[in-house]
Amino acid sequence: LMALSCALLTAALLTQRVVLVCISMVLFVTSFGLGLGPVTWLLCAELFPMHQRAAATGLATGMNWISNFAVGQVFLLVASYLGPYSFLPFGLVCLAGLLLLRSMPETRGHTLEQID
Repeated sequence: LMALSCALLTAALLTQRVVLVCISMVLFVTSFGLGLGPVTWLLCAELFPMHQRAAATGLATGMNWISNFAVGQVFLLVASYLGPYSFLPFGLVCLAGLLLLRSMPETRGHTLEQID
């Protein structure tokens, strides 16, 4: 849904439909909050053994903030080059995330000790 909202946002920017821009932004933020947003905070707790969990969560949190900072710094440059297509790279990252999702181990029904 996030990739779809990026495509919708691009179409809205190309056609200069302000209402559609607002709708696609709300759709993107909502789908992030309900979907991938919490995953970054929950994934570390489920993938790493107990003795590595604190360090791995700290490292993942640091990388999350560094990545957020990098996106914030690069966006205006990308927007100046791509114009209304500036959200397409973010949609492609969302689609790449779907491929990554297929490689994640299933932890449903397992205790924390079994995941170790």
